[in-house]
Amino acid sequence: MSKPEGVPRPLAIVLGVLLASVLPTGCGGPNTLRAEMDRAEDSARRAEGALDEADRRMDALDREGAEEAISEARKHLADPQITKYPEHGILKERLAAAESRLEEVKGEIVRRDLERAVLAERQRLDEAAERLEAAVEAMRRPSAAKDELDGAREAAAELEERLEGASELAAKDEPLAAHAAALRKRTASRREEIERFSRILSFRTGPLAARIEGVELAARAKAERDAEAAKELRGKAIDRFQACVTDGREMLVRWAELAKVKVEVEAGGKASTIGGVVEGCERQLDALAKAGKAKAAGKGKAAKAKAKGKAKKKR
Repeated sequence: MSKPEGVPRPLAIVLGVLLASVLPTGCGGPNTLRAEMDRAEDSARRAEGALDEADRRMDALDREGAEEAISEARKHLADPQITKYPEHGILKERLAAAESRLEEVKGEIVRRDLERAVLAERQRLDEAAERLEAAVEAMRRPSAAKDELDGAREAAAELEERLEGASELAAKDEPLAAHAAALRKRTASRREEIERFSRILSFRTGPLAARIEGVELAARAKAERDAEAAKELRGKAIDRFQACVTDGREMLVRWAELAKVKVEVEAGGKASTIGGVVEGCERQLDALAKAGKAKAAGKGKAAKAKAKGKAKKKR
């Protein structure tokens, strides 16, 4: 730079230095630094906004939204120029805290999801258990028959299926596991009662039905005046009582506990134990057999007497 006319050399040097400090240069300089600082501030503001959004999302237990916001904040804080922002260290601490809190939020979401799932599963189990109790109660009525038995079996099968489906969830929740265990125990008890009723129903539709038919046939045979017709009716009655005895004894051998179970033996409500019904069939069978023999014996005596009378007349 040439020395200005009339300006002392020392002063010219000072002016030159001052001009150089304020004039822009081809590379670097105050403008570049300003741009870097502006960029750092912009990244910091964006990171701060993303972290604020992450907090709101985590308050709402929105895992995906929180993850996206934290990822956005992480991206802005990774800007190489961020260190030029005075509070970048505080923002990075907030990021670390948000990442840590996100793990807690994930755990809380899992806990609440499990809680909701357990509540819904328990409700389904209880509804199935109520249906089983209603079906068993219907089965206990004196008029209960095959439809009620089938209904109870279906209800038990439904509850057992529900319990099987709840096993995985019950492994994660102790109260649900305890509730399911109690229901399994109750279902097993109801199953025993259902199968017991099935055996009683088999007796009612088998030996007991045969006994009722036998009683009716025996009464008709007794009232019948035609000897041949009466004999035929007695034979049918004997067949029915024999079925009562044979099938009844077989059932009592298989299920001895049935012996003391009471069943209705007449429409009027008269009841007897199953063992008593079978014994009654045996007595009826013996009585009919004796009556048949007596009839046959009487008929034989009458025939002999008639033959003797004829012989005397010929003499």
